[in-house]
Amino acid sequence: MSNKVLPQEAPNRVLLDRRNVIKLIGSACAVSSLASQLSGCVVAEVFTELGTTFAFDLSTPQFAPLKTVGEAVDVDDAAGRPVILIRTSESEIMAVNRICTHTQCDMKLGSFGEWDGEKIICRCHNSHFAPTGEVLNPPANRPLPSYQVRFDATNESAEIIFQDALEEEAGAEAGAEAGAEAGAEAGAEAGAEAGVEAGAEAGAEAGVEAGAEMLNNPFGDDPSSITEGEELYQANCVFCHGESGVGNAFPDADAFNIDQSGWTDAHLFGVLTDGISGTSMGSYEETLTEEERWKVVSYLRSLRTDQ
Repeated sequence: MSNKVLPQEAPNRVLLDRRNVIKLIGSACAVSSLASQLSGCVVAEVFTELGTTFAFDLSTPQFAPLKTVGEAVDVDDAAGRPVILIRTSESEIMAVNRICTHTQCDMKLGSFGEWDGEKIICRCHNSHFAPTGEVLNPPANRPLPSYQVRFDATNESAEIIFQDALEEEAGAEAGAEAGAEAGAEAGAEAGAEAGVEAGAEAGAEAGVEAGAEMLNNPFGDDPSSITEGEELYQANCVFCHGESGVGNAFPDADAFNIDQSGWTDAHLFGVLTDGISGTSMGSYEETLTEEERWKVVSYLRSLRTDQ
């Protein structure tokens, strides 16, 4: 878990928009007050220009670690993209995008990213990725974009090829434009149907939210449940909210060793289940069972100072 549990108290944020690669957004590196806490950017950076290739040489100090199989280095700006390069064999180097697909954390190695010799670890929420970009451990559920690398082991020169990615982006934009035109022609009929569906969905959501406030924690302050909840917290939440819920491990992460009188068990359970849109607090509905989420709530409530 991370970022404000109470959405109304969260500061305004700019969301990462993949279609607008125009400017740098949300970078914690740019906030001077966090300089003492972070050695790299926390939130994804969007670069102004995307190139089609990026050449590098293992004879240069930055890339020299790649002379050894099993080593990895990262590049802040590989033709406009932050990437991690991994030497997977004598003849192969893999390249993947450095931005975690869970909540867009920048997995810069040595900061909020780690390479342990087998996998990439996002220290924001403990997602794991294979050198190919495949998800090995949630909460991330989408692979990292990977790129072709042409590698000549004889002269230790290599080049990342991004052309396919650019063509895919261009094709997607063209498809979206064509779809918009087609949609405009059928807009009246589709709009009526969408209005009915949206109304039904909004009503359902309102009902769910109202019902959620009536939920009761089946475990309450049961000691064994609190202990299990603490173990789940250590495995999933401590990366942002810190040991014992002190809230100092990630920018804007909530503390729980505070007065919690403004929160209900149902509210905390809802945040764990649904996450908070527009923040780095993702949903744990697929990661933790309903019972496990309630036990985490029991542990969080045991940290409160108002009782």
